[in-house]
Amino acid sequence: MRQLGGGEPQVNERPHRPHDIRGRDLIFVAAHCRTGWVSWRLPDRFGIVYPVTGIFASAAVTTPDSLARLLGRSRARLLLHTAEPVSTSGLAAATDMPLGTVGSHLRILLDAGLLQRRRSGREVLYWWTDSAHALVSAQAEGPGGVSDLRLVRGSRWPGYGRSRR
Repeated sequence: MRQLGGGEPQVNERPHRPHDIRGRDLIFVAAHCRTGWVSWRLPDRFGIVYPVTGIFASAAVTTPDSLARLLGRSRARLLLHTAEPVSTSGLAAATDMPLGTVGSHLRILLDAGLLQRRRSGREVLYWWTDSAHALVSAQAEGPGGVSDLRLVRGSRWPGYGRSRR
């Protein structure tokens, strides 16, 4: 998407007939996707879907080999992405895993006492218990670990209490 002369936006380079959207409804939708697209319902509704940024646009998280051997590579990756509260769909987007697979792995990590969860509106958020924090910290500091593991933090988000296990 770019701005043309005279304040006219160009959404894509495809040779579609231009639409004058002045005075029309224009909705911006952040989505867990790699690229954006446009949508419309003529004559008066238009939408621009764009990829979210932030945690999902950051550099890839390196999984320590010892943690991957202990939990399995997929579960270890998911565990590293849950250092702070994140939804199932957010994890699927961040890890490129199918939603059902993410849900299955989250259930196992939850049953193992490594994650806790809480509903927030329409989403269920998952984040580390104290046990997960200790496990990941030990793996990151130990032999074969990663010294620059960005997601290992001691802070907690307000409103999300300590583990009750």
